[in-house]
Amino acid sequence: IVSERGIGTPVVRSRNNRGIIAMRRGDPTSAVVFFRAARGLRPDLPDSYFYEAKVLNGLGRPEDAIAMIDQGLVASPDNQMLLTARAEIAAARQASP
Repeated sequence: IVSERGIGTPVVRSRNNRGIIAMRRGDPTSAVVFFRAARGLRPDLPDSYFYEAKVLNGLGRPEDAIAMIDQGLVASPDNQMLLTARAEIAAARQASP
């Protein structure tokens, strides 16, 4: 499926949505698979980076979460969602003993 925004945007949205559902159901492994599939189709869209970072942070891997966000910022450097998530994760990491 191709839209005016580029290759596979509805498919990308579907992959992200499936990832979010898996994340909410407590299945981080499946969530990551869906987010990576979305990113494989559209590496320029920030959502898959953001949600995979949320999964990684939830698994107690804040360094990996920040690295994921940084990858997203390469593709979308001014994205407020990514910038805010990065700042929040970094602040929480510094506040932890």
